[in-house]
Amino acid sequence: MIHERIEKLLLSTVSAVMIISSVTWPVSVRATETANNKITNFSLQASSEYNTNRIDKAKDGDKNTFWESNWADSNNSRPSEEKPIVVTATFTEPTKVGVMRIVPRQGNDSNKGDQNGRIKKAKYTMLNNNDEVIKEETKVYFTGEQVPTDENIDVEINATVKKVKIEILSAYSTTATMAELEFYKESDSWYSNVEATTAHNDHAIAKAFDNNPDTFWHSNWANGAKVNAEHPADVTITRKNTTPMH
Repeated sequence: MIHERIEKLLLSTVSAVMIISSVTWPVSVRATETANNKITNFSLQASSEYNTNRIDKAKDGDKNTFWESNWADSNNSRPSEEKPIVVTATFTEPTKVGVMRIVPRQGNDSNKGDQNGRIKKAKYTMLNNNDEVIKEETKVYFTGEQVPTDENIDVEINATVKKVKIEILSAYSTTATMAELEFYKESDSWYSNVEATTAHNDHAIAKAFDNNPDTFWHSNWANGAKVNAEHPADVTITRKNTTPMH
């Protein structure tokens, strides 16, 4: 019997880091990506658009197209803390959302500018039907001269929302871009939360629970950090009370 709470998985390795690609319980920390779980009753607005790359391109189901903010005036168009580029998703009615997925502009050809506009830092605000803040958080994905990848950005919401506001505070180059913005229903997984005491950059512990062997959780290795018997990485899983496990 698995008890109400698995307090800690004490992980150690002969290497300096610990990596988990997939936890083999048949569950997911986020909503399963199926047509039945995808939420579509929302519209998008953006504070800035460029020519034909308008915000509707972020909801056309085509990852090869993208929304792009206006970059013509490079002195004023660069996303920043003072002048963020804002994308707002408004639902037709208060909707229970599990996960928001940002699909970055795709490709790896720097000559075509594929990496331009990918998010480096963003603030997410979830609002109810009265425009009251339910939840907000700021995430840093890349810093300095790091070039953002085209890997998806998953943001846990797990709330009933009327609006979700994305403030892009930093992006690569002088524009902000997004290939798709998607929402999924809450997962029916047997647990309610999973946490780790260490993670490196965007390799969060959720990556070990997404049923995708190509993504992974990676412990922090910066500044000489190690995972070993003396310094284990602690993973805490909280399961839902209503789910029996044998």
